[in-house]
Order: sequence, then C-alpha cells, then structure tokens
Amino acid sequence: MLIVIDPGHGGTENKNVGYSGKYREHVGNLEYCLKLAKYIKMNGMDCILTRDEDTNVSITERSEVAVNNKADVFISIHSDAGEENAKGSTVFYSVNHPTDKNIAISLAKTISESYNTKYSVRTRPSENRAGRDYYGVIDRTANDSLYKVPYVFLIERAFHSNKDEELLLLDKTVSDRSAKALADKLKDIFNMHWGQKYWNWLNENGVEIHDTRFNDPITRAEVFALIARSRGCKL
Repeated sequence: MLIVIDPGHGGTENKNVGYSGKYREHVGNLEYCLKLAKYIKMNGMDCILTRDEDTNVSITERSEVAVNNKADVFISIHSDAGEENAKGSTVFYSVNHPTDKNIAISLAKTISESYNTKYSVRTRPSENRAGRDYYGVIDRTANDSLYKVPYVFLIERAFHSNKDEELLLLDKTVSDRSAKALADKLKDIFNMHWGQKYWNWLNENGVEIHDTRFNDPITRAEVFALIARSRGCKL
C-alpha cells in the first residue's frame, strides 16, 4: 500500500495567509504533511511526499509522483479561505469516482473532529470540460494518465481566513493530533488486501460482486470462466 501525500503550494506560490497574517498556508501544509507521513510510515504503510521542503512543484509534477510510483492513494493537503465567518473541513473527491464519497466522509469526519469544526464532502466538476475535475491535481491524478490512481482526495483542513480556525492551524499540538488521527484513519481504510482495488474497480465498472473473501481458493473452472469472459464470452 503506497500513499502519496501532497503538501499544497510552496516555493513562490506563497501568498495565502491567515486571518492575522501569522499562518502561511504553504508552510502549514508542509509541516502537517511531514507529520502525517511520519505517522503513516509508523502504521506500516509506504508513503511518499511530493515535496519535503519549501519548493515549487507544478500540478503535473505532483501528479507524476503518484502516477509514476503507481500509488494506491493520493491526498493533497491544504487549508481553506473565504468569508471571515466561513469555517469547516472539506474533502473533495473525483467526479469519476462516485464510490469514493463514503471514504471522503470518513476522512472529513476525522479531520473536522481534530479541529473541532464542521465538515463537508463534495466533487467540483470542471466548468469547461464535461466529466473532468476542476482541481487540476485531482483531474490529472485520477483521470489524465495511463495509470489512474485508484483513490484521489484533496483535503481542506480548516479555514485560515477564520480567526478561530487560524489559531487551530497554528497550534502544533492540534496539528500533531490531527495528523496522527488521519494516519490512523487511512490505516483503517486502506491497509487492505491487494485484491481490494480490483474488486473496487469491477464494482465501479458495473460488475457487482457481493463477496470479498479474497483468500478463498479458486478452481480451474473458475479460472477458465474468467479468461473466457475477459475475451467477450457471454455464456
């Protein structure tokens, strides 16, 4: 199980600041992701960061880290901005992965509880291209490559434009607690049998299978049937 964690922004992309100006998103994202990666590895899963220092990384380069390494999960970490009273955690998932909604809810609940705020989950379709995602990092990673990463999410942890939530984003103890909670939730969800992603793919593509006993033996007859069906057999 390989999880790629993407600390949003960085380098010269450094203009997003909090309510007081003390919180800087590109720095906060990186600090959080370094903790998150540490806890993911402690939980026995492999983890790669798209950046581990304050440098420029393009959308394409971020996606390529996940695609080239055939990641199972890609998560881009951010903090949000809006009206002064806007607050909450939001998890975005791909318009082409509707079955990821329940996972997004689980991740959003975990994040929101650590920041003591509300949560929402949603997709954001492209305004110009039907069937594609608005966020380039989701779109390229989930849709725009020969290897499409099975699970792709963008997490807005809290609103740095909100006075109270900026304080939570600045709090090292809260950040550490949140990163550990998210890593533990990822272990609960994704520390799965290698066959699970194929079961998920089949279900997403119209093949309903209600049994997930992955370690049951398979007969030669079943192998023959699988090969025949893969070649178009309708028997």
